[in-house]
Amino acid sequence: MPGQSAEPSKSAAPSTVSTLSATRSPALDGIRAIAVLLVVALHAGFLVHPVGAGLPRSYVPGGFAGVDVFFVLSGFLITTLLLQERTKRGAISYRWFYIRRGLRLLPALAALLVVHLLYAIQQGRPLLPELKALTSIAFYASNFTQSFHYYMPRELVHTWTLAVEEQFYLVWPVALTLILAWRARHGRSSRWPVPSALVVALIVTNVVRIIEWKTQGYPAAYELPYCHADGLVIGAMLAFAHHNGRPPRRGAEVAGWAGLVFLLAFAVFWVTGSDANAIYYGGPTVLALASAAVINAVLLGSGRLTRLLSWRPMIGIGRVSYGLYLWHVMVLEILVEHTLGLSPWPRLLVALAITAAATLASWWLIEQPALRLKDRFEPITLSP
Repeated sequence: MPGQSAEPSKSAAPSTVSTLSATRSPALDGIRAIAVLLVVALHAGFLVHPVGAGLPRSYVPGGFAGVDVFFVLSGFLITTLLLQERTKRGAISYRWFYIRRGLRLLPALAALLVVHLLYAIQQGRPLLPELKALTSIAFYASNFTQSFHYYMPRELVHTWTLAVEEQFYLVWPVALTLILAWRARHGRSSRWPVPSALVVALIVTNVVRIIEWKTQGYPAAYELPYCHADGLVIGAMLAFAHHNGRPPRRGAEVAGWAGLVFLLAFAVFWVTGSDANAIYYGGPTVLALASAAVINAVLLGSGRLTRLLSWRPMIGIGRVSYGLYLWHVMVLEILVEHTLGLSPWPRLLVALAITAAATLASWWLIEQPALRLKDRFEPITLSP
């Protein structure tokens, strides 16, 4: 998940500096909130319509679009941070980059894995398969584990997205350094390698996803990093556009509203079943482009859209979105298995209350202390 945002830039001009500062805009937290709420709404359907019905009965069947929103945000924010560090310091510190990412992501994830292990022991599950699954998650390989059909506890299946992002973090800083070095060697006027490389990556992702879908099917075609890099690549392209002072300005606000409406409509009206296969034919790219349109509009200061996404409850949810994403599946799945003598809707209310408590505990007791420690390793200051 993307890092937390702080105070927005006070500069209204959409210059490179103000755009980079705007990566701390509260409206981006609002976008995070929409993303995580879509995913939570999707998974809540498993509780309301338990095992045997599942996704086709979810009231928000297209809520998985929230994952693509997160990927675009991650691609944009990470690329922006790396570009700004390269501009200000002349180089990218891989050491500090990975330390900061580790402090942001690992503590909360470790807590989730410990709690799951205790739950598995209490339930009398065989420990060896559980430990293997937890090891794959800890090393950010659960997308490969699930793609190769190894055992993964239902409470932890959503960790594949964390693996995809971490694999992006491993590859992209080095690839970005090589691209920028090539451009520097051939002169600043030679900018084509950057957009060309990203466009090629986007095309390859779509081609490989179709091939994987026809040969391996789900989940490989959806969860492997080279099959679901659309959002990360498009987020990186958006970061380059803003860094170079050439963001898409014409019709940005209209495009932002259209992107938001499209994402929400997709989440509610997406039809599962035989037609769902269409998602493998460019679906994540379309969702990522809609997400990028919303982010771009916010970065350029779209008034009404920015105000909507800067609504305080949305900001609050966005700031704790990482913990909310981590914990909600476990809570929902446990309450699918243990009815507590309640019908589905009251159980959903209980699940949401427990999820909220776990999310806040993660934020205050684990993530906040880790973020304070992370700030000590921040090589640059994004605030204006």
